[in-house]
Amino acid sequence: MNEWAANDDAAGQAIAGPPWTRLFGRGPLPADGPANNDSAPARNGDEARPALAAPIAIPPRLAPSLTAPRFPRRIETPRLALDMPTLEDFHALQRMAADASMFRYSERGAMTADEAWNLLLRHVGHWLVAGYGVFTVRDKASGRFAGLVGGSSFQRNLGPDFDAVPEMTWTIASEFRGRGFATEAAAAVVEAVEAQPALQSTVCLIHVDNQASLRVAAKLGFRFFRYCDYRGYGAGLFCR
Repeated sequence: MNEWAANDDAAGQAIAGPPWTRLFGRGPLPADGPANNDSAPARNGDEARPALAAPIAIPPRLAPSLTAPRFPRRIETPRLALDMPTLEDFHALQRMAADASMFRYSERGAMTADEAWNLLLRHVGHWLVAGYGVFTVRDKASGRFAGLVGGSSFQRNLGPDFDAVPEMTWTIASEFRGRGFATEAAAAVVEAVEAQPALQSTVCLIHVDNQASLRVAAKLGFRFFRYCDYRGYGAGLFCR
């Protein structure tokens, strides 16, 4: 759940990795042309209402059916159920986001209710725009919310070898830590992401002191390819 802002790092040079597949295409924008004839004549000396600009078409490659046409909306593992987030997940997400221990390797502290709400909306919106994203994770045995795991495009301004590739993220609620849920859920998502012709590769960003996440990344087969500095924290960039 960390929010990272990138800055230039002279020591962090990109090295060769797998071929990157760009996630988003800009798509054609409509040519400039006459505005809609939606102005009204002046009345009583008032100026005419300005014409409205023609609507801009959504780039077609952002459509879910074209970006990730076969990406699953639900994934099950032996112990976990992963689903697209919905507004019904808010209260469980809010409780997890209010736990300060979740942000030990972040520049920020626990989230307020409105910040947790915005986080949920971002994840829901990413699914609508890109056709894939972060899943809610539930423990099958108890049915309880256990965290968020998935892939997203966070547009961190780290260069095309990172920003153009789905970024894996895993956040497990404190009461479920130490049970291997992050590895189990992330492995299933990585398999689903890399099976998509439009996606294929994955990357991740990890605080250099976050040993638990570094172990998860190693188990998933990620390899280090660059070091960067984010908001005062050293972080490694990893790819598969």
